[in-house]
Amino acid sequence: MLLDHLINKFMEIKRLQEVPRFDHNLAEDILSLAKDEDITPENIDEFIDSNTEVRNAILYGNSIICQQPIIILLAYYLENYPYYLKEKWDIDYDVYNSVCTSLGYAPDR
Repeated sequence: MLLDHLINKFMEIKRLQEVPRFDHNLAEDILSLAKDEDITPENIDEFIDSNTEVRNAILYGNSIICQQPIIILLAYYLENYPYYLKEKWDIDYDVYNSVCTSLGYAPDR
């Protein structure tokens, strides 16, 4: 399951020994978007392993969204499908802007 993989990758990046508490509803909302694309755990691994900036944003980020394992999938979308994410995810612009800024992406790219 993709969520389990995201949680494990998040724990690896943050060097956590226990599964962190996170917003399951938010995770499910974002995961529902992944059904439209064929995103695999291997895609996530390749993306994270080749993107030091995102790893550092997750490791050192203080924003609430950076404390959620689903941030990895959001970063993947911002890198690979930025317009899809903005179009399909029913999100407040301020939250979207915060996600982009936390990960080092321009909100209007």
